[in-house]
Amino acid sequence: MRLEPGWAVKTLEHYLYNYYDEIRKLHNIKKNIIEASPSQFQEAGGGGINHMSNPTELKGIKLASNKDIIEKEKWLKVVKDVIKNAEIHDKLSGTKYFMLINKKYFDELCEDQICEELHIERATYYVWKREILMMGINLATAIGLIKYDDFLKKSKTDKIKAG
Repeated sequence: MRLEPGWAVKTLEHYLYNYYDEIRKLHNIKKNIIEASPSQFQEAGGGGINHMSNPTELKGIKLASNKDIIEKEKWLKVVKDVIKNAEIHDKLSGTKYFMLINKKYFDELCEDQICEELHIERATYYVWKREILMMGINLATAIGLIKYDDFLKKSKTDKIKAG
C-alpha cells in the first residue's frame, strides 16, 4: 500500500535529500530580508505617502509572516525530528533507521549498497523506509503541513477508480 498523500511524501523526501541545502537556502532568505534596505516611503490607500515605521520592525514582520519561510522551517523541523526519533527508536528497538536515513538521503546510496552495508534484507529496507516516511508524514500532519482533507482526496479518487 502506498503512503499518502503523495505530494507530501515527495516533499518530505525532497527535504530529506536536500536537508543541508534547504537549511542554507533558508538562512540566505532570512539574511537577504535582514540586510535589505527597506524603502523609506510606502504609498497609502488614499494616494498620500506615509513614512515607514521602524525598519527593524518591518523586517521582523516580514520574517515572521513570510509563508515560504514558515513552510520551509516546518519541513526542516519535521526532518530534524525524524532524525532525532530515528536515533531514539534505534536505541530502543535495535533498528538502524538513523543509518538508513544517512545512507539513503545524505550519502544517496542505492538500495543494494544500503542493504549490504546495514546487513539487512531488501524487505527490511522497504519496511524501515516506509516507517521512517510514515513518521515524517505523521509529524508533518501534527505541525499543520498536511491537512485532514489531503488524506481524503486520495481516498475519493480510489473509490471512483474502483467503482
